[in-house]
Amino acid sequence: IHYLPHHVVIKKDKSTTKLRIFSNASAKMDGPFLNECLYAGPSLHQKILEIFVRFRLFPVALVAYIEKAFLMIQVADSDPDSLRF
Repeated sequence: IHYLPHHVVIKKDKSTTKLRIFSNASAKMDGPFLNECLYAGPSLHQKILEIFVRFRLFPVALVAYIEKAFLMIQVADSDPDSLRF
């Protein structure tokens, strides 16, 4: 299990979001850092033109953020340690 090191960044000059959580996946602790252990996947830069073309094909486009939906996903009983905050 890898824990993601994080700390709070305080910006006193901001009126809406004064506190921000900063996560550091490249921090090295006792073993390899988390970024070394994760699968990087294929490069998505090559497909960006294809995405833009498809986006313009239809008169209506939908865009959504899934940030809030992440915490609503059901997790197997054996995996809760992997999603600790």
